[in-house]
Amino acid sequence: GDGGRGRDGSLYRNSLQLLGRDQALLSLGGRTVSLSARHSEILALLSTHPDGLSAEELGSLLYPGEGSTITLRAEMVRLRKVIQELSPDAVPGSRPYRLPLDLVPDTGQVLSCLQRGAHRIALEIYRGEVLPRSEAPGIVDLRNRVSSLLREAVLTDGSAESLLKYAALPEARDDVGIRRAALRLLPPRSPKRAAIVADLERLEAELRA
Repeated sequence: GDGGRGRDGSLYRNSLQLLGRDQALLSLGGRTVSLSARHSEILALLSTHPDGLSAEELGSLLYPGEGSTITLRAEMVRLRKVIQELSPDAVPGSRPYRLPLDLVPDTGQVLSCLQRGAHRIALEIYRGEVLPRSEAPGIVDLRNRVSSLLREAVLTDGSAESLLKYAALPEARDDVGIRRAALRLLPPRSPKRAAIVADLERLEAELRA
């Protein structure tokens, strides 16, 4: 290829898709690869810590309880091989472990939209929780932060349409607050009300059960 450059000579956007998937998609230099669950976690953490992490820091964010730096080093060797094949410029450095280029995770796009007050765009990008099955402490923190900031923004500033879009996400299946907020904003004759009322009745029945 032409060194992974776009027509205008700029490098392709290097991105990492973490939302709503158990295996991240890594795009580098115009090529995309699906990562293993563990490599997904490692790159998610490195992309959110651009200054790098020591082996101990990365280990504590990856492994619940006592993390093993030996296990981590073995994973890093494998991950470097995967990245080397895609783009040698992107291979993470060590001591500290850090990425040599800006890798933009979709979580970062969501958070920067929320900071600008653009929750509609954040909702477009948000396809579900960050690596939903991961139990890595650093990922659980990231997942909770992105998820709660988005919910907060939609509840505070969202239109009925945004609230309904949020309510359709898997994590909002049992979210009473979001549905009540949508009912308050929908016009009295809206055909969408019936489905929300039915949802709320289901949730109340489940709570009583």
